[in-house]
Amino acid sequence: MTRVARPVDMSEWLTRTEERVATLERRAQAAPRPATGATSVVFGPNLLPNPGYEGGSIAGWTNPQQGGLVSGSDALAGNYSYRMLHTAVTPSISRVKKSFSSGPWAWRSYTGSGAFKPLTSPQHCWQGQFDGTDGNHRSFLWFDATQWQDAIGTVPGDWEWLDLLIFWEHWFWSEGGTAIVGAHTIDNPPAEGASMPGSGGFPDLTRTTWPGRYLSQSVSLIAIGGVADRIRNGTLRGLMLGPGPTTNNTYYGYARPYDAVIRGTYWKTTSTSIGGLSSEVRSDGVGVTGSNVKWNASVSVNTTVPTAAKLGVWWKNASGTITDVDVATPNLGAGATTPISGTTGAAFSDAAVDLGVYLKMTGSPPSDGSGSTIPWNYTVDDWVLRQQIAG
Repeated sequence: MTRVARPVDMSEWLTRTEERVATLERRAQAAPRPATGATSVVFGPNLLPNPGYEGGSIAGWTNPQQGGLVSGSDALAGNYSYRMLHTAVTPSISRVKKSFSSGPWAWRSYTGSGAFKPLTSPQHCWQGQFDGTDGNHRSFLWFDATQWQDAIGTVPGDWEWLDLLIFWEHWFWSEGGTAIVGAHTIDNPPAEGASMPGSGGFPDLTRTTWPGRYLSQSVSLIAIGGVADRIRNGTLRGLMLGPGPTTNNTYYGYARPYDAVIRGTYWKTTSTSIGGLSSEVRSDGVGVTGSNVKWNASVSVNTTVPTAAKLGVWWKNASGTITDVDVATPNLGAGATTPISGTTGAAFSDAAVDLGVYLKMTGSPPSDGSGSTIPWNYTVDDWVLRQQIAG
């Protein structure tokens, strides 16, 4: 039998050629990925809150009061960008009066030996010594620290009022007793029945006389550094009652924890522009751990004067300590939009319970001829924070 070759037209030849090329591409794509530690990387998803400022929102950033959104031809990408404004000399300052009132969400009482004092009905917070059986009581109250989070970074001169309003239901003597108020920095209460926390308590910071039982009264805390300073630095988690400084019965009694209230009034200073040469744009946390990977950050910047920049990733541990890790430190020229990016030199372990990004800028504006520097600004957009996973 004789075979006769079937003619192949040009379109069929091209189709077969494309099939062969596609097969080669699929084989290349199916090749094994590089092993962990290799130079090839795979980038994870964008994790920044509102990285492009689209929708006209600056939620997710810690210092929006020092700048503002710009749009149109002023935007670097999309509809909006964010611009930090620097004045030549004195910044424009505004002050806002703010207040908070916070009640406790948990409480625990302990005997003189540190054993858990069983809850009663109604519940009480015990203080001082009635007899030798339970010894010298003390109590811890936990408050919602987010109620005063906006006060972090204020100074003593910003405050008008800070006190504890509390109802003292019983004293050993009918003519009253002395309340012993302290503070603590313990994040969460021990389980009911567990012994007293071993650290984080700061008892006996102030003493206030109560003239009788069944009496609500306030304890001024505005001048008590162990309380007020811990609100200002963000470490206060609650208050303590007791123990008595001695076993004298004048210090024995119990208060109603569910009626206690911490109240504060202060002034918050905000800058609508920045005086000087340096400032930063810093994101809030993205609510993820270090994940034992490296992190890649990038941003686009346009500055009106020559500027030294520091782009980085910040991370926070379980105790709230924040660490900055620079990933790029370029010198930027004026008037050009410049992308900056970099990767952390080491993987972030899960000691990082939260992380975000920052850009620190130090400008070099020329003199205006009278000893001051000219106003200047810089605009940012296209933020990215993502995992960099080898292999």
